[in-house]
Amino acid sequence: MIAAFALAAMVQTAPEAPMPPAVAEEIRVLAERMDAFRGRVRRADGAFACDIDESTGDAALDDIRCNALRYCAMQVDADVQALAALDLPRRERDARIGELAQTVGPCAEDYEDAVLTRMAWERAGS
Repeated sequence: MIAAFALAAMVQTAPEAPMPPAVAEEIRVLAERMDAFRGRVRRADGAFACDIDESTGDAALDDIRCNALRYCAMQVDADVQALAALDLPRRERDARIGELAQTVGPCAEDYEDAVLTRMAWERAGS
């Protein structure tokens, strides 16, 4: 829930001015570094944990990816739990849960875009 408010605050305070070349370059660099991240989010003891297999080398970037994945997984968690509780054939249940899981990626990308844009403005000193 806190992540949702943090994301909303970051989106609302994102600069509206044209993007200077230094900011655009910083976004490119941050996005490139994010590509190195390998990890996943999992539900453990009622909360979402982020397991990092390969770090970006920047703890702030790792946190952004993990927060994005946790936030977006929380958005579909109630539906996943409801499906898991249904008496459905395993294949059907897994396929329906898989469909929900497909929404996590685009959600995480939107979250990251907003946060990385703000970070790029800050890091570029603009």
